Amino acid sequence: MKLECGIYLWNGITTWFFTFLLAMLLHKNSILKQRFALSFASSYSNTTLYSVPITFFLFGNSVSAIIANLIQVMIIQSIMIAIITFFNNNEAQKKNVFLQVIKTPLVFMPFLGLFLNYWQLYHLHK
Repeated sequence: MKLECGIYLWNGITTWFFTFLLAMLLHKNSILKQRFALSFASSYSNTTLYSVPITFFLFGNSVSAIIANLIQVMIIQSIMIAIITFFNNNEAQKKNVFLQVIKTPLVFMPFLGLFLNYWQLYHLHK
């Protein structure tokens, strides 16, 4: 399962990167801030939504696809939030941007979920 998860993660991030570059070329007439926002939104959602069924079809194991998808969400979403924050506020400090990224629920909650699942702390309420 670790090998499948690693292959999926590598393929997912690589696919997202090339999809992002293609989207940047398609939105070349927009201003830079809009190009980044549109390209992140289109490439991120398409890569994330369609990759789990494809991975399940290829490997027959949806667990590795879901775990790698969570990791991919945390990586790509963090980058997207940081870049958009710098575009909206040129004088933003790196520390404040980092804290804003960590506080975002879409980044924080998968970390929390993976932590609780690893330590099996979700059984404490029973």
